[in-house]
Amino acid sequence: MAAYVDESKGSDGIWRLVILTAAFSIASVSIETLLNQFGIFNLTNRFLKLSWHGLNQGFVWQPLTYFLVQEGSSDGISLMFLINVCFNGYLLWFLGTSISRLIDISSFFIFYFASGLIAASFTIGLMLFFGVDVPLAGSTAALLSLLTLWGMAYAEAEVWLFFVIRIQAKWLVLTVFCALLLINVSHLQWVNLALYASAVLISYIYANLAWGWKSPFAITASFERFLSSMAKKFKETEEKKRGSVLQEKIIDFTTGRPILGDEAFVDAMLNKISRQGESSLTWQERDRLKKISEKKER
Repeated sequence: MAAYVDESKGSDGIWRLVILTAAFSIASVSIETLLNQFGIFNLTNRFLKLSWHGLNQGFVWQPLTYFLVQEGSSDGISLMFLINVCFNGYLLWFLGTSISRLIDISSFFIFYFASGLIAASFTIGLMLFFGVDVPLAGSTAALLSLLTLWGMAYAEAEVWLFFVIRIQAKWLVLTVFCALLLINVSHLQWVNLALYASAVLISYIYANLAWGWKSPFAITASFERFLSSMAKKFKETEEKKRGSVLQEKIIDFTTGRPILGDEAFVDAMLNKISRQGESSLTWQERDRLKKISEKKER
């Protein structure tokens, strides 16, 4: 788990993100409503929401702006739109401040945007495969990623639902996931379902591999052991590769020039001696070690 940093700085950064999201959402809808009066329609859909068609047209900013545009915003500003903006802002603040107590704020922002972008990329890939193109909008996918982290980190914490029902965090998160699943399946909204499901899965796997966080449900224990074993094998393979590179490519024999810098070379030689003994060093390696030693004594 990453080290905790200054909480006030993290809270300020999250507040800025909340304000930016709300301001951008309201401004985009206001501008679109104004342009509709001049016969210019679907500005949000064409330029700000994320779609394969938009990316293909060169709208490279869409992977960032789609976070800041509310779903259904093309209908103009309404009471429900403002409630949605406020609720999403509050959820972002609450989850963000809770999670930033456990990881540093830079890791939080990287996770927030990366989870939403990866989930959206996966969904666009599915749409291309099935031959559909539905514009993606809203911060729901990224918020679900944060909700997943919050449910893993504060699984046993109790919260008051609607100020009436006391429920543990893990069951609240599971209830939200099941409700979204039911809503999207009943309305045949497969694109949204793929986006939300991938966001949850990506955040769960990342938290497990990066920080060692576990699901509060026993049913996932075998999958987490599988992730752990795969990560261990990958780490061992990478270490072997690095060791092989250090051992086999210390000197470029075609030119006789060393590939590594002095400090990296010394580290590599010490590593080689510890594994194979001092007799394993070649005459070129011994000669360079001697020159480095003489250089440091001057």
